[in-house]
Amino acid sequence: MGVAFHLGDPDAPVSVVEFSDFTCPVCAAFHKEDFSEIAVEFVDNGLVRWRYVPVVMTASQQGIDASLAAMCAAEGSQEEFWDAAGRVYAAHDDWMAEADPRPILKQIVAAPHRANGSESEQFDECVAERRPLARLEAGNAQARALRLRATPTFFIDGRIIPGRPPLDVLRSFLAAAVSERQR
Repeated sequence: MGVAFHLGDPDAPVSVVEFSDFTCPVCAAFHKEDFSEIAVEFVDNGLVRWRYVPVVMTASQQGIDASLAAMCAAEGSQEEFWDAAGRVYAAHDDWMAEADPRPILKQIVAAPHRANGSESEQFDECVAERRPLARLEAGNAQARALRLRATPTFFIDGRIIPGRPPLDVLRSFLAAAVSERQR
């Protein structure tokens, strides 16, 4: 999936594709409470390659703004996206409470870029020009083509898991997929 942000070993035996909307409170809860444990257990150990496809299911301006901010922070690298996305999810309630979340999102996401003035300018230009919008729209198109109705939605080696399963259930799905691939 060309629109996805990747984390983990490209040769990992199991592939997970997550479709997620930054405005989704369930997505935020997953990333605040569960994702780091899954990443340590499966991604960091080379068992799972995680792909994150940002989507905006409700076509909300807040969702577009949050996606663009995280994606603009990532113009430098995949790692920067994951850091930015984590910060956006961690502050979900703060920026979602604002009619115009852009100033707060800029503070949240652009903080690492402030040390380098040229990087801060590049971030500001990226957001102003909405450079990642085509990538976001491509993710939305993939979600529509797959007839996704909710976020988060996970595909574990092609098996669809809509919503946020309990952490132990997600672990068991991943462990079973890894076990099957390692046979």
